[in-house]
Amino acid sequence: MAKRVGANHRRKAAGKRAKRARRKVGRTIVKVVGALTLTALVLYAAKIGVQKAITMAARAELFKIDKVVVKGTDQLDDVQVLAEAAIDTGASMLRLKVSEVRERLCRNVRVSRVKIMRLPPGKVTVRITERKPIALVNLGAVYQVDADGVLLPLTRGLCANVPLFTGLRD
Repeated sequence: MAKRVGANHRRKAAGKRAKRARRKVGRTIVKVVGALTLTALVLYAAKIGVQKAITMAARAELFKIDKVVVKGTDQLDDVQVLAEAAIDTGASMLRLKVSEVRERLCRNVRVSRVKIMRLPPGKVTVRITERKPIALVNLGAVYQVDADGVLLPLTRGLCANVPLFTGLRD
């Protein structure tokens, strides 16, 4: 004959199952937190290792800047571009902040785009794309204008063979 199970027994069994489930969830949480902590420690150690490797490579002679070459200049002077770029020869090309150099060079109104390339051993190339005047505009003073509508100051000795617009108002 089958044994009858009463309500108290069912309640106790349900409580035990709930307790086991809570323990299982607790163990899972501990495992996940442990795995995340271990992963974070490994990544941190890898980062420190990469930083040390970059520091060591930055000190190597292979990555010392020996020569800075400027290409693509027609109206701008190479010496002026080098002065605006402010790239230190003898510094490490791994520590060269290309975005800052690009920003400094793009402050010049005649510069449209800048591309900077690091070429080991020791060479940095700065390629300038200059704005090309398509017209002259008389606005009280005469300016050159490029295809984007940017006003360029006239420079002595450089005069484009382009039309002159007069009678314009602000």
